[in-house]
Amino acid sequence: MDWLSDEDIMLEVKQGNTDLLAHLFKRHHKHLFNFFLHTGVEYHKSEDYMQQVFYRILKYRRSYQEGANFKKWMFTIARNIMRRHFDKQKRQPEQELPLSLFNKTDNSSEETENEERIRALYKALERIPLPDRELISLSRFQGMKYEDIAEITGTSVGAIKVKMHRAIKKLREQYFQKKTA
Repeated sequence: MDWLSDEDIMLEVKQGNTDLLAHLFKRHHKHLFNFFLHTGVEYHKSEDYMQQVFYRILKYRRSYQEGANFKKWMFTIARNIMRRHFDKQKRQPEQELPLSLFNKTDNSSEETENEERIRALYKALERIPLPDRELISLSRFQGMKYEDIAEITGTSVGAIKVKMHRAIKKLREQYFQKKTA
């Protein structure tokens, strides 16, 4: 099955071959988990929401359109789940990042320094608004193109470029503000 595209597998799932959804899960569960985690969803809820995405893919499989990009469709579902999460909270998340995100090794001062930089980056991410974290997660952590993000968010590519530039600027300010403070 590794040779089939996500879209081909999803068309098979849509036709009732639901066992093939396991292949899509295997390919994308880490991406979804990290998307939720990077946008500020708590660790255990990120796991739950990742599973909810695949439940909804199965439940709404007949709505998948032939020729549609599966990854964009999947992240649209994930984005809706994430938005509902924060709408329920009615506030920006304030969470500590789980220690499992960092390698806890004391092998060298270089590894410790890298760990500190990663920790500072995630702390800076926590301090920027949710829409900015979402863009950074989709673009930088998930490797999506601006065109795909524009389609997922329902906005223009030009607007995504401007928002992304501003989000990176905010992240940079937060990162260096904390490091110099």
